[in-house]
Amino acid sequence: MIPICLSWAIVSGTTSHGGTNREATLDDVLKVMSEITSKAGTINLEIIHAHEIGIQSLQIRAEKGYFLLLLDEEDEEDQNVRTYTNTFIDRERVDILGDFWDSRMVCTEYDVVMKVLMEFVETGDVSKNILS
Repeated sequence: MIPICLSWAIVSGTTSHGGTNREATLDDVLKVMSEITSKAGTINLEIIHAHEIGIQSLQIRAEKGYFLLLLDEEDEEDQNVRTYTNTFIDRERVDILGDFWDSRMVCTEYDVVMKVLMEFVETGDVSKNILS
């Protein structure tokens, strides 16, 4: 596992709570992921001591079985965000935590979300076949 800082916000009805763990373990990450999946919220995994060029962080926003996966990658010139893309569905607007997103960017397959999460935690990156 790469060294990561875990921050999160859990939303349940009208209440929310969150936190930060600067020395997160895989168990910490999985516990928070389970909680945002069963309720709603965000999880942010930031690579500790990331290089100026390359992958910086992974953010997952979740609500009602919808997941938005955002991988922050820096290059020599700009910040790029790699996302999940599903071109096989009709374009609609999906509400996740009060923000509307193109449905083609939203993942509803929990297995894919967990694959992304595990791959990021283990390697500090995610396959471009999943997040492009």
